[in-house]
Amino acid sequence: MPGIVTPLWNKKSFNFNNLTAGTSETDVAVKTVACERYREGLLIVRAHTRDIVNASSKIEIVAYTTAPTAEDPSVDFVFTTASGTATVANGSTSVVASVALANFGAFLRILVVGTRVTSGNCSADLSADLVLKE
Repeated sequence: MPGIVTPLWNKKSFNFNNLTAGTSETDVAVKTVACERYREGLLIVRAHTRDIVNASSKIEIVAYTTAPTAEDPSVDFVFTTASGTATVANGSTSVVASVALANFGAFLRILVVGTRVTSGNCSADLSADLVLKE
């Protein structure tokens, strides 16, 4: 059965170079994306450029199930267990990362988590898509 491609964002810079060594920072890349019609999902991330120097530093793109409601729109109802994590590891060339999503609900939230373990750059230009199947 064919799937549908849902673009999450076009090429965008994520820079974690200024993090203190041994810390992480989380950015909400997509607050809510509807996927209620689908039972299978694949998160595909392209690192167009990357400058991740240390072998332990990384940028993770994490999908979480979320359950927004009009009854309480100011509250973020986000599951604590990730549906999937695509990891962009150290290196300096273009790369693609993907993960099959598990146990996702009607909506997903996509986070970008940069972890800078020791000195050295940790940045990348990323774009991402969801491939969803009924």
